[in-house]
Amino acid sequence: MKIPVFMWRQIQIGWREHCVGRPAKDVLPRKRARPNALRLTTMMCALSVWGLLDAVPQSQPLEVKVAAGQTVDLWLGVNVTGTLHYAIRTKDGTNKMRMWWIMEPLGNVRQLGTLSKNGSLPIPGKLNGSVSAKLRGKADVDTIVYIGENVRVDTSVTFKW
Repeated sequence: MKIPVFMWRQIQIGWREHCVGRPAKDVLPRKRARPNALRLTTMMCALSVWGLLDAVPQSQPLEVKVAAGQTVDLWLGVNVTGTLHYAIRTKDGTNKMRMWWIMEPLGNVRQLGTLSKNGSLPIPGKLNGSVSAKLRGKADVDTIVYIGENVRVDTSVTFKW
């Protein structure tokens, strides 16, 4: 069984206290701190901090209020791919809303039908002929829609001058 360094030091101190008055050969020799363990600990701390700084912060859900009978744009994304998460809350408790995607530059429309409660939608990408996508919805009663996104850049282009 391998004993961690901090516990090993405690065992040595306890053993020395136990061996007071005994011959020196019975006392464990004092070990130096291992430089590899110190390097490993430092590297792990640095990687942890780097991981926290590199993490993508989660944004707060977008809250969209829709009056009865109104059509609104719920979300718009340009050159992104990923998933939208939604939660629909209505005044009457049915928690339903009609939604559809409008994809530019061709103006294609993809009907999603009547969605209810909570769910996820994949964002249309280049395979659907979409550079930008707009999620639009129509409510029959007063509605609040919460939209969360998990997106990333779809295509990046580098220009060299």
